[in-house]
Amino acid sequence: MKSLEQLIDTQDDAIVQIQAWQKDAQLAVTLLPAAANSGAQLQQLQITTHSVLGALVYHTGGVLIADGWLRFLGSGSAQLPRDVVSWNSDNSGYLLVADDLVGGFFAINGGALGSDVGALYYLSPDSTDWEPLEVAFSDFFQWSMSENLLQFYADLGIDSLLNEYRHISCEQALHFYPPLWSQEGNISSSNRRLVPVTELRALKLA
Repeated sequence: MKSLEQLIDTQDDAIVQIQAWQKDAQLAVTLLPAAANSGAQLQQLQITTHSVLGALVYHTGGVLIADGWLRFLGSGSAQLPRDVVSWNSDNSGYLLVADDLVGGFFAINGGALGSDVGALYYLSPDSTDWEPLEVAFSDFFQWSMSENLLQFYADLGIDSLLNEYRHISCEQALHFYPPLWSQEGNISSSNRRLVPVTELRALKLA
């Protein structure tokens, strides 16, 4: 196992690039303060801060995009209590790295989702299957700071939902009934309520 000193890239730490992306972002981007045990989490994951994910874990408690519509996990914070290590303690064959207001989950494939290990997948609220995004995690992270994200979520009503739920807790997400993946489900007509993200995870990823 590599030591923490070996995992911190002092020459090319990705946090520098992340901060540059934040500065140029078209959407609101909030870097949350890192948890006190971020170093221990980084060492447990055994990834370096040269990677975007490693830098997020070590340097941030998570990152909020578009006022919390999209939540990238880091080492956890008061505003975003989920952290990459504890949120993936079940060793399910993929690494959950982000989630969103509409109850979707993002994961890096560890082998359970297909042969493309390391690829980024999305479990949308209108689907029961993980969908490959065919883009690296770091590229999607940068891309999500642009107005392209609004197009990604256009079918899920991002414009109206953002206005309605702009100040909700990042511990919550929307649950739709009938489910959006069902024949009866529809983003406009399905009933929706805020539930804990932990509850949605239990429902969708059990």
